[in-house]
Amino acid sequence: MVLRVGSPPLNVGNILTFSLQVYRWHFWRYLWLSLRAYAWVLVPVYGWAKYSALMGALSRLVVQQLRGVPETPEQAVTVADQKKWGLLGAGMLYGLVSALMLGVMGGVGLLLTVPLALWWERQGAWENPWMGLGFGLWVLVVAVGVLVGWTWLVFRWLLYPLPLVMETGVGPLRSLPRSWQLTQGSVVKIQLVTFIGGLLLLPFQFPVQMVMNMVQMILLFFATLIGTIITIILGAIVEEPAVAGVAFFVPLLLAFVMPALLVGAVFAPYWQAVLAALYHESQCQREGWGLVLPSHDL
Repeated sequence: MVLRVGSPPLNVGNILTFSLQVYRWHFWRYLWLSLRAYAWVLVPVYGWAKYSALMGALSRLVVQQLRGVPETPEQAVTVADQKKWGLLGAGMLYGLVSALMLGVMGGVGLLLTVPLALWWERQGAWENPWMGLGFGLWVLVVAVGVLVGWTWLVFRWLLYPLPLVMETGVGPLRSLPRSWQLTQGSVVKIQLVTFIGGLLLLPFQFPVQMVMNMVQMILLFFATLIGTIITIILGAIVEEPAVAGVAFFVPLLLAFVMPALLVGAVFAPYWQAVLAALYHESQCQREGWGLVLPSHDL
């Protein structure tokens, strides 16, 4: 199937079906990249840049399949690794702008509710239960409006990593405007894809989470044992309670963090496929790229 300018856009079902197919066909190959990415999360700054690059490589692999020119993981990693600092910077910018917008819109919500509450208090309106109910409904409406408005903005910028790993001349500062351009008129579709895609994963998340819970219990047992041994040794050598305490809690912290990272690594390729499909479908509709839905043997 080839989608060109003037063709009807892919619907939510098409995008999710393709993403699940890619996730199933290339599970082990993509899982290895994802595990490498999540292992780098434990290394501050440089590791976060490597994580961003490997996630970008996963997205690039899927987009290249959609374009009908598949790459090997090594080729995609090589390209994405050259953009690792740009990807990290764009991710930090995305988080900063999203937090700033949430603060601004939350402030607007407070301006629409707090002065009204103070005015009603001076008027003694709270003695009427219907006034209290009406104010509660108003607060609910404002809160929902703030949340909807904020998520609309966040999803407009959601595709920011893809232009960095797929397009020349796009840097961290250009990635968010580029995502804004690509997602014009498609925010509702992106929100539906994300919501329904999350629901589709629920049957798989429960057994994976159960396995990870058992793994965590085993890790906690060994972490406590190792931490106790290290604490005893350091206590005899260093004679500093603070150092011994840190030595005890570090293995416990890793025991809590590692299962969460493993769960994230298992499902990350699926979400990267979703983002890649959304990105390339937007390109097809707006800029004339041909969309090729790949067969199993690609």
